[in-house]
Amino acid sequence: MYLNKFFSYLVVAAMMISAATGISSCAKDGDKGEQGDKGEQGDKGDKGNAGEFVVTFVYDNGSPNATQAVVSGGWAVKPPEPVGRTIVPETAGLYASANLVYTFVEWRHNGAAFNFATPITADIALTAHWTIDPALVGTVAANNVAAAVAYINANPGEYILLIDDDVNAEAQPLTVAGVNLTIIGLGAERTVQMTGSANSNLFYMNAAAVYLTLGNNITLRGREGGSDLTMVYIENGNLTMLAGSKITGHTTTYGYGAIHVSGANSSFTMHGGEISGNHTSSTAVEPTGGIRVQTGATFTMTGGSITGNTRNDAPDTEAMDVVINGAATIANASKTGGIIGVSVPAEFAGD
Repeated sequence: MYLNKFFSYLVVAAMMISAATGISSCAKDGDKGEQGDKGEQGDKGDKGNAGEFVVTFVYDNGSPNATQAVVSGGWAVKPPEPVGRTIVPETAGLYASANLVYTFVEWRHNGAAFNFATPITADIALTAHWTIDPALVGTVAANNVAAAVAYINANPGEYILLIDDDVNAEAQPLTVAGVNLTIIGLGAERTVQMTGSANSNLFYMNAAAVYLTLGNNITLRGREGGSDLTMVYIENGNLTMLAGSKITGHTTTYGYGAIHVSGANSSFTMHGGEISGNHTSSTAVEPTGGIRVQTGATFTMTGGSITGNTRNDAPDTEAMDVVINGAATIANASKTGGIIGVSVPAEFAGD
C-alpha cells in the first residue's frame, strides 16, 4: 500500500514538473517571439542602404546632373564623355561658331582629376572639366560689318557677328556658297544704319546655301534720304528674323519695299521681331513698303509683326505691309503666328 502511494506521488511530481517545463518553454517561446519583433525592426533599419553612396556627375553644359549608386568600397563607372558646351561671347566681333565649342577633358573631384579606380567611401560630386583653344576665340572686325562680310565671303562657314555700338554699313554682298551669318546686338539695341549709294542694297544675297539671321537687339535702319533699291534683296538665299530684331525706316522709290524675296531657292522666315515704318513711293503694280515675295519664293511666319508700312505718295498713301505675288509663291506662304497689317493676297490680312 505504501509502495502504491509512493508511485502515485512520483506520477504527480512528474506531471507537475512537466507542466512547469511546458510553462517555462512557452514563456521562452514568447520571449523568442518578442525577439523576432525586434528582428523585424532591425530589417527596417537595413532599408536605409547604409552601405551605398551616391556619385553625382555635374556636366556643366546645360544637361541635368546624373547620379550613380555605388556600394561602399566599390568603384564608380565612368559615363560617356559629354559634349555640347559652348561659350557665350561678351566682346564685340566676328566669331566662327565652330570655335565657340569647348572640348571635354576629364572628370574632376575637388579640382583634381578623378581616378575611377578609387574606392567610393562617401557621397561625392564629379564635375566635367572643359577647355577651349584661346587662339580660336579671338574676335575679327569688331563693329565693322563690311570687314566681317568680307572675311566670311573669303572663309565660308557659320559665324556670329556681335555688335555693341551703332554702326554704318553699305552694300554688303553675301554671294558665296555656304555663308551663314547671324548678327546680334550686345547689351542693348544696336543699329546697323544703311549708308552709301542710293542705288544699292544694304544686304544682297545670291548664292547657294546662304543664310542671314537677325537676332536679338539688332535693328536694320534704312538709308537717310531714301534709296532707289530695297534694304535686303534676296535672289538666292535665306533670311530669318528672331525676337528682338527690327527692320525699319527704309524709304525707297523701288516697289519692292524693305525686303524683297524672289526665286524658288529663296526664303524669308519670321519667328519674331518687327518690320515697320517703311515706305515706297512707287506707283507700280502692287508695290509695298514692307515685304514683297514672288517667283516661287517661300515665306513662313510664326511670330513677330509686320505693320505700319506704306506705299505711294500723298494724297494716295495707303498701308501695304506684304505683297505675295504669283500662285506658286502663295502656295509656299504660311502663317501660323504673328501679326500682319495689310497684305496681298487677302488671306494674309490681319491676324
